[in-house]
Amino acid sequence: MKRSKRGRKVFMIFVLIIILLLIIAGLFFAVKGYVGWRGKRNDMIFQQGIQYGYQGAILEIMNLSLSCEPVPLFAGNQTIEMIKRDC
Repeated sequence: MKRSKRGRKVFMIFVLIIILLLIIAGLFFAVKGYVGWRGKRNDMIFQQGIQYGYQGAILEIMNLSLSCEPVPLFAGNQTIEMIKRDC
């Protein structure tokens, strides 16, 4: 069966539209995956920063308590003074 020129033209336009839609869908999922990966990476960096801050605070309290002087600790509107047990 021989297609007319108009039929071939319509078929080629249809194929072109399908290809463009597949490319757009692929780009959509690629961008969506990249944004998800980037968000997870940022969360990991944030968690590492929190851990580093906690460790720094504990080390600072430990170093201050070595002088056998009271170390004031604040949490919200509560304050306590901590003294090393060995002093």
